[in-house]
Amino acid sequence: MSTVLNILASLITLGIAISMIRGYGKKRFQRKYSKDRSPAVSLKLMGPISKCLFIFGFSMTLLSLWVKSSFFLFFHDSFVLKCIGLFLCISGWYFLKKAFSDLGENYSPIFDAYLPKRLVTSGLYSKIRHPIYLFNLFISFGLAIMSGSGWVLLSALIGLVLLLVGIEREEQYLTKTYEEYKAYRQSSWKLIPYLY
Repeated sequence: MSTVLNILASLITLGIAISMIRGYGKKRFQRKYSKDRSPAVSLKLMGPISKCLFIFGFSMTLLSLWVKSSFFLFFHDSFVLKCIGLFLCISGWYFLKKAFSDLGENYSPIFDAYLPKRLVTSGLYSKIRHPIYLFNLFISFGLAIMSGSGWVLLSALIGLVLLLVGIEREEQYLTKTYEEYKAYRQSSWKLIPYLY
């Protein structure tokens, strides 16, 4: 049963990674997101750091499913937790695609940020102000739980800290740019509904 789960988890993990690479690649191709938009405060280091965390998290997850070594700093080997992690990855990927669809042409990466053409407050954005970050975290922590690797968990925690810094920057410039953002903040959650 464990081998079947590892095969399934590996295929799904590879599929999610490829889908994310293609999706982000299309959105960032030739910086089309910057056309007719004003620059915003960017976190330039987030570009290379996020790419390293992405490659590291996915690679270590795939390796840890097949190589049992103390190097991976395993914190569990539970079938149930692996399934929960896989579910988080799949649901994170699904809702990430939905968040991108809801955001439409207003996307720009945190490391090359531009002001949105309009404030999006519908779809997932009606309740959560930063669903792209939330569902990226679903995937990151899903990988950590699925792999059971302390290294992957550390990678997810570093990503969380960086995203929280990015969220604060975005909240500041969106509040200054859009008067209606203050009201939007009162009617929505920053990242996690009913918590934060």
